[in-house]
Amino acid sequence: MRPRRYPYSGKKESTFVKADPELVEKLLRNTSFLERLQKKAYQFSDRLRRI
Repeated sequence: MRPRRYPYSGKKESTFVKADPELVEKLLRNTSFLERLQKKAYQFSDRLRRI
């Protein structure tokens, strides 16, 4: 007897998941904020090296 390939409902679920636009916007804002912090930290350490 062969094992059934998709025993649950018989069809594959899509791998694409709809994302909440507000959540995506928050994540994008947070990453840009973190990038700015990293740039500031890099510039600060660069200034310290010059002294």
